[in-house]
Amino acid sequence: MKLPTDLEILEYIYKKYNDYFIQTSEEQPSKVNHVWVPIDTLEIAKHFKVHNDIIFGRLYYYLKPKYYFEEPNNGPKTTLFLHSSELHSDKHQINFSLMTSILAGMQEEDSKNKKALRNATISIVISIASTILAFFAIYLNNNFEKIVDLFSK
Repeated sequence: MKLPTDLEILEYIYKKYNDYFIQTSEEQPSKVNHVWVPIDTLEIAKHFKVHNDIIFGRLYYYLKPKYYFEEPNNGPKTTLFLHSSELHSDKHQINFSLMTSILAGMQEEDSKNKKALRNATISIVISIASTILAFFAIYLNNNFEKIVDLFSK
């Protein structure tokens, strides 16, 4: 079974919770906490047909520390994901604004990788075609007189 990538997980979260984020942003535009969107990791895991701990682990143990920011001089701290126990809630939450920035970077990197792969594939096809044409030209050149004799009869 194929595990979902970070890109796939964040894209799914974006698609599933973007409307909620927009709605709460419009209802509370000045409230700082509107960037936090409650998410259901169990539902996300079901979508990808993996165990809930796989999705939770990727968000909490891998992506959260990777995208943790602390401003200098004891300034504000920013993280991607909050565990429900940190919130005294029954839902985990994701910093939607930060997540969309991370997602945009991942999508840009994925696009660059796909473009590089496409260019490499085209280069290989051109190289193979050139090699075949070169061998064909050598064969024709070495057998030119035989081919002329064949058509002159």
